[in-house]
Amino acid sequence: MRWMQNGWRKWWSWFTLQINGTSYSTLLVSPPEKFSNFAALFNRIKMQSAFIIAILFFLAMQPFPVAIGIRVKHHWLNAIPFILLIGLMQTGMFWAGLQLGILFMHFMDDFKEVVIFLCFALVGIRMIMEAFQIRKGERTYSINQVTHVFFVSLAQAMNTLLVGLIFTYFMPFDLPLFIILFIFSILFAATGVWLSPSKPNLSLASLLYLLGGLVMLSAAVYLAFFAA
Repeated sequence: MRWMQNGWRKWWSWFTLQINGTSYSTLLVSPPEKFSNFAALFNRIKMQSAFIIAILFFLAMQPFPVAIGIRVKHHWLNAIPFILLIGLMQTGMFWAGLQLGILFMHFMDDFKEVVIFLCFALVGIRMIMEAFQIRKGERTYSINQVTHVFFVSLAQAMNTLLVGLIFTYFMPFDLPLFIILFIFSILFAATGVWLSPSKPNLSLASLLYLLGGLVMLSAAVYLAFFAA
């Protein structure tokens, strides 16, 4: 009986929890310290998940100005191929980024914090700069062909590819990232097709881009120095 008690105490004295590929080892001395450590870890996981969802939300928003410029002839059902193409492009580029990251990003493990910060900061600055161009209507195109939508959506998905590269540092994920990104992309694309390229709608798209840029800059600091 004594050896069982000693084994139980040793097991609880050193507990290693694997979450998102990172080992969180905590020396548990007393119940208050144990619960405080788990509370801190739980809050950290919640914060990281919130940032990931916010990042996916604003990545999916990128084709929104493009969708505003899509003109559908005859019936609204004709917009479905355009909407699906935009959603698949965002999701596909994110998947491509993850696959490339798995192959190459481990070469930069020694300074991954700097890589995470620079990449997210680059995406954030680019989105903030484009926000002012969108307000002027310079990022909204009058397009009505699948090939045009394909190339414009591909250009808008470059940020998604870059973020996919960086997300390899946070694998595995507890969230269905591809499903979340695809749903957000479809919703933004459908909303953009439904809206007209008026000044208030362009201002809305510009504001979303501005908020997205600020979120990316915040993610650059948090994910690089507090969650990596």
